[in-house]
Amino acid sequence: MRLLSSHLIFWQLAELLNPSQKPNPNQVLVPVEDALRTTLLHIVFLSVLVLAMMIVTSCGGTSNTASNSPGSSSANPGPAAAPGSGGSGSSGGNAGGGSSGGSGGGTSGTGSGGNTTPSAPSGPDTYLAQIFQVAERFPNSEGQLTLNNKANDGSGVLQFSHASTNTGNLVLRFCQYAFNPPNCFNITSLATDANGNGTVNFTFPRKGTVSGAFQITLNGDQWGYAATGTSGKNFQSALLPASSITGGINLTAGNAQGWGSIVVNDTTGHIVLNQTTPNHTFNTAICGPTNSCLNLGNVSTDAQGNASADIGSVQAAGGSVFRVSDENGVQFVSAFRVQ
Repeated sequence: MRLLSSHLIFWQLAELLNPSQKPNPNQVLVPVEDALRTTLLHIVFLSVLVLAMMIVTSCGGTSNTASNSPGSSSANPGPAAAPGSGGSGSSGGNAGGGSSGGSGGGTSGTGSGGNTTPSAPSGPDTYLAQIFQVAERFPNSEGQLTLNNKANDGSGVLQFSHASTNTGNLVLRFCQYAFNPPNCFNITSLATDANGNGTVNFTFPRKGTVSGAFQITLNGDQWGYAATGTSGKNFQSALLPASSITGGINLTAGNAQGWGSIVVNDTTGHIVLNQTTPNHTFNTAICGPTNSCLNLGNVSTDAQGNASADIGSVQAAGGSVFRVSDENGVQFVSAFRVQ
């Protein structure tokens, strides 16, 4: 309708301004009036022309707005949608983060991986103990036993002195913790020089994770044993989960993860625990192979499950197995691995 009205206006103006129109012979024209009429007509024409252009432009804008409806390929894009937040990588396992984002697509995510706490250190274990004679009223170290700290291959060295120079059968053996009666087996025979001293290389004969006590027998009777000493670093061992001991420990074992170590310097025991139960208190003890024990101090872990603490005074020849326990049973014991 607007376009039709514009056309009619144009047609009427054209009729007024058409120079070919024949003049009325009875009409007397005054030049000034003609000039004024012509000027007014031009003004009206220009005003109508501007109005018509505004109407046409308004119609065109409306059409363009309609073309921006959803689904039109020529529509102007609206504000970009905000990217979706990254998904939570709760698929577990050992992966750290989620692999896909949330709605809108981010690829990042914070993972809640599964239990990845290892139950043993990745490197080789260390074992060091002093040798004492059973018959001595006031024990003095008669030697030292060490295991290879470069590899968990069961190789070791025993140095001892003042053994009997008489004809006899000296044997190094091992008694597993915590069996009563003792569960022992032979490792190797020992030879001495003329003074009863000896240095023997040996290889532990059984594979697995082992906890217990080294002993020396003479003609079947116990002559010596490995235990804590009195000066310097005299005992050292890994602390491994009791549940990992090959053949068990004949006691209730817990299921704590992680690992640790025990070192005795002079007469002070020091325990380190790694990546075990967080914010938890363990009790400790030193024991013989048949589980006759002397209680020591407690150890409390931090929020990461780590601890490092002295556990009190350890008497000379006081024992050969350190035990870390809680209300759920024995969690860690001094041990070593043979692989």
